Amino acid sequence: MRRTTPKRAAQPFAEKAPRSPVITAYDEAHFAIYLRLLDAKSKAASEEAMLDIILDAAPAMNRETARRALLSHLKRAVWMSDEGYRGLLGKKPRTGQRRK
Repeated sequence: MRRTTPKRAAQPFAEKAPRSPVITAYDEAHFAIYLRLLDAKSKAASEEAMLDIILDAAPAMNRETARRALLSHLKRAVWMSDEGYRGLLGKKPRTGQRRK
């Protein structure tokens, strides 16, 4: 079976994910990456495997920068799954109750 690579997000891939209390245009452009990271985390994927997800999105990024990007984007992906999704439902994310 051949692996398909998702289309690159129209918005450039940043070293740091947003920290806004609401979903941003950047988040919307990178939902697929967040989902891939959450899926990898749920399967206890190695850091190296998750780095490949980041490097697929930003092939010019060096590995050290990709490591920082991984931590930032994984944290944002977890926020999206815990709280941020509420914005998609027209609800405000709860504050002060973020899971670590």
